[in-house]
Order: sequence, then structure tokens, then C-alpha cells
Amino acid sequence: MKILIGVCGIGQGHITRQSVIAELLLERGHTLSFLTYGPGVETLKARFPDSLVLPVYVPWVACGPDGLRFMETVRRSGWRAIPGILRDLSLIRRFRQSEPFDLCISDYEPVTARVAYATRTPLITLDQQSKLLGFETSPIGELSRKEERARLGLFFPKATKRIALSYFRVNAAPDHRFRVELRPPMVRSEIQNDDQETRPEHTLVYLSNYGSDSFVHLPDLVASLATMPNRRFTIFDSLGRRCEAPLNVVFEEIDREFFPKVLADSDSVISTAGFNLISECVAAEVPIMTIPLATYDQHLCSRTVETLRIGMGLKETRSPTPGELAAFVQQISNARHSMRTNPDVLKPSPTSTRKLIDEIEAVAKPFQDRG
Repeated sequence: MKILIGVCGIGQGHITRQSVIAELLLERGHTLSFLTYGPGVETLKARFPDSLVLPVYVPWVACGPDGLRFMETVRRSGWRAIPGILRDLSLIRRFRQSEPFDLCISDYEPVTARVAYATRTPLITLDQQSKLLGFETSPIGELSRKEERARLGLFFPKATKRIALSYFRVNAAPDHRFRVELRPPMVRSEIQNDDQETRPEHTLVYLSNYGSDSFVHLPDLVASLATMPNRRFTIFDSLGRRCEAPLNVVFEEIDREFFPKVLADSDSVISTAGFNLISECVAAEVPIMTIPLATYDQHLCSRTVETLRIGMGLKETRSPTPGELAAFVQQISNARHSMRTNPDVLKPSPTSTRKLIDEIEAVAKPFQDRG
């Protein structure tokens, strides 16, 4: 099959997740093309040199509790958006005039959906945000699912199948306007549980950014880590920041091959509350302390870490205090046990991964047979 995969270019989670899917689809003999933007372009070109990787333009769509905010979106983008929009239209026209795809898959990347609509190709939305479209999760402070639901409804008004990956069972009423199916997350094969009962007193720290900012003050974080001199900490910062640190704290560059090795050598993780890393921690049975960035999705992930008892979820975007850090370390053993035994934790496995790839292929088959 010819498959077009659209990948959100913000952060590492979308690209990491779709790389797993793409590698498995390539193993089954399918031909892949990619649409993405930002850092995702060069990353996917490096990982899939034999596949077509094209850049697209995706404007930031402003939303609030009242839904889409058109004028704010226009003010943010202005005239700068016009060349990108024209390039996207040209790309869609090009695909309409060429041999059609058998299937389009989008991980929160809207231009792929527009290609699917224009070429009458089946579309699968395969992401983690779609659970906010399909389930009436409760507000968290001033944040709610309404903002994300508005974007998803705008980007993907129709889909042949909507799949939301989730490391937790969503205990909320379904939104019957959108049928969304939950599946366990997919993680890299390098991420696995080694069944060690005891691990080194070592914590992996990962700080992602939101736009051009991190919102986690690095010196404050290192000051808290310094209060535990007998524990080692390895910090990966997506902005490449550094600061003076004690001997038990080291900084490393983010590297796709090195990162899983550090995770395997850790008994815990401290991270911003990104879905993909939490999923990897669940797969490797490594408890996590989460620091949510200023989005509903990250606050939901952080709250879920707390309610599932698989770690500690902070409620604010800040560094943990020495007391919170000590409390987290005290509960590592219990949190790991909860990762193994809590029925509301959805753990990835080779079997669930194979079933998902089968499911993806099955969506296109009726359309191929009909054509």
C-alpha cells in the first residue's frame, strides 16, 4: 500500500510514536511518505532516507474556553501565513493529480487530513489527543478539553477511524458526536522492562519546551536535586540549557540511542508531563514525577500519574521542592508495583502493537477491494 503519514512537528513525542508505526509498516512492505513541519522535517528525513518527507505549514490556531479565536489566530500569523498556506494548497493539488494513496494517517497534523478529503482516501487519526474529543474528561482548574476539542474538530471534522493511544483507561462518559477507540500506546523496542527488582539510585530528568520556553527554572531544579547527594541525576534538556551543578548531577545531549540506555539504568524519572515519555515509563516500569506545562493535556497526564499511583504528579509548572523530591523517592517501590498491577494502566506490548498495525491495514482494504 501507499501510505501518507502526517506527523505533528512539535516536541519529540509525535515523531517518536509515528517512527515506531512507520518502521513496522515498512517491514510489511508498504511505501510511505511523510508530511511534517518544524524540527520534524530533518528528523524524519534522517530516520527514513528512502521515503519522501515534505514540509507543510501549520499555523498556530488560538483557542480558549469559548472555542476557536479566529481574530487572535490571524493576529499571530498575519501576512506571514500566506506563503505557507499557498504552498500547502499547491501540495494538495499535486497529490490530487498523482497516483492516489491507499491510506492517510495523521498524528495531529492537519494537512494530511486535507489531502485525504481532496483525494477521497480513507483517513485514520492516530494520536493521543483524540481522547479529548471522544471522552468528556473533567476540567482541571481553568483548563478544559474544550480548547483541544475545538482544534481537533477544525483539523479533523471527519475520519474513517479515530484511534487514541492511552496509557490509562479513560473513566469518563463518551462524547457520542465522535467515536474514538482507545488502544495501548506504542513505544520503541529499545524501551522495555528488564524485570530487575532493584535498580541503581539514579533518576533520569527530561525537560521539554513549550514553544521557545521551558518554564522550568533550571537552577531551582538543580538546587532541589543537590539535597539528595547519594542519588545520581542525569538531565536531558530540550533547549540544551546548562547550569552549575553538584557532582551527582550531569547533563547529557538528547540522543535517540543513548536515552533508552539511561532510562534502563534508572529507578525513576522526573519530567514535564508529555504523554510519550510517560508511556515509555509505564512500559519500562519506571515511576515518574511529572511537571505539567501550560496545556490541558499535560495537566491531565500529570493528574492521571497521581490517580493511578504510578508516580507523583505536580499541579503547577515549577521545580519540585526538596520535600516533594524526597516524598517521590520514598514511593518509588509502591509506584512500580502499581504500574504492574493497576487494571486502569494500559501497558504497551508486542501483541498490542501487532494488533494495531493489523487494524491500520484493515481500514484500507475495503477501499482497495472496491477500487
